[in-house]
Amino acid sequence: AAAYAGGGMGGGGEGGGAPARATRRRREPADGGGAGGAGGGAYDLDDDGVRAPDEVKRMRLIDAPPPGTIGGYAGPRSVAPRLMRNLKQEAQARGLGGNLASIFRPPIDIMEDTDFDNAVASANLQKKWLLVNMQDDEEFASHMLNRDTWSDDSIKEIVRGNFIFWQTFHKGAMGQRYTQFYRPTVYPLIAIIDPRTKQKVMEITGFIEPRVLAQRLADFLDGHSWSGAGVAAAAAA
Repeated sequence: AAAYAGGGMGGGGEGGGAPARATRRRREPADGGGAGGAGGGAYDLDDDGVRAPDEVKRMRLIDAPPPGTIGGYAGPRSVAPRLMRNLKQEAQARGLGGNLASIFRPPIDIMEDTDFDNAVASANLQKKWLLVNMQDDEEFASHMLNRDTWSDDSIKEIVRGNFIFWQTFHKGAMGQRYTQFYRPTVYPLIAIIDPRTKQKVMEITGFIEPRVLAQRLADFLDGHSWSGAGVAAAAAA
């Protein structure tokens, strides 16, 4: 290892046989390096007048936003860090690997990709009931509906034949239109809207298994015709 001179020019100076660049000495900077000056200290230079490298320092940001968020807020189509851990644990427990996007993705094959008012208009035009699923991206039950209920083939068959299906997040711009009108307080929710009057005729909150929802929808269709029979009775129930 190369030896370094500890006392400047004296002592083991130039005759010690050390490599030319191994000897270091202290030298005050040329501009204001004296006592009390602005520079204040001396630089470490080698024999060629090259300044020694600064010490490497590592720093860490304090209270940085969690990964996967913008400014600490998970957007309407993403999940909060706590929920993401739950989704990963659920996927691992079921032996489904880490492809969360495919496991918990919304049922885009049966969804109406529009805002609430256009969904109402579409249902009215096609003479179908409007089926609403209002979700909260921080509630695991919302993602369970996507994974277990809306992916069920029997549910899809009922929905395609009798409903216009509209799903959104209550915190999003499109969800605000619904929440301002119907004032829901619990999420996720599933509601049936009469598109002719915008009257809510049925509502279910929380997670519901596909076989139970299929029975609830079948019972509703048995008691309600498009002519309007049964709507007033359901509203009063």
